[in-house]
Amino acid sequence: IKTEKQLQIKTKPKIINNENTNNKNNKNINIIENQANIPQLISEYNKNHNYDLAILIAKMYLNQNKLKQAQLWALKANSQDPSIADSWIVMSDILIKEKNYKKAKEVLKVYINSYGSNDIIEEKLRSLNDK
Repeated sequence: IKTEKQLQIKTKPKIINNENTNNKNNKNINIIENQANIPQLISEYNKNHNYDLAILIAKMYLNQNKLKQAQLWALKANSQDPSIADSWIVMSDILIKEKNYKKAKEVLKVYINSYGSNDIIEEKLRSLNDK
């Protein structure tokens, strides 16, 4: 089992065009990956309250099955921009892991009623109809 400090994720890849090729139409693209862990991301979030950081932290905690922490960070993201579906999806995923399918459906329906249709949310809602 990986600890928080051992868990590393890809963040904001940088794309570099390498123009030193013989064929001008054929460019080589190198991708450089930055590695980060949850404590680093939280530290960065504390400096710059950013939706993307909050939802990334929420998803990382969700992947570790740390549902209370995932919920906290999903709520932080949601408070910054509730119109973005990701925080609602994470909240639904938490409820699904807790086997609270009725509440998971309700969360998704609230998003649709508040912000309109979203393909991912609609698909997740359909998948919950069996449960």
